[in-house]
Amino acid sequence: MKSKTKIAILLVAVIITLAGFNLMISPSAIDIMRLGRPTPYHVDVTVTAQYGSDAQPIVHINGLP
Repeated sequence: MKSKTKIAILLVAVIITLAGFNLMISPSAIDIMRLGRPTPYHVDVTVTAQYGSDAQPIVHINGLP
């Protein structure tokens, strides 16, 4: 298969995919997403796993108000 044919197939697939995603999401859902306000704080959670019979996860939570 020639490279031009491969590129054409890829472009058609990308266009069909983007059109499909736009049809799946209703316009009202997009409006709701735009109306949302960011929260006044940010929470970072880091979980570190340990291996072994007596291992416990280590959890660090930063940014709580």
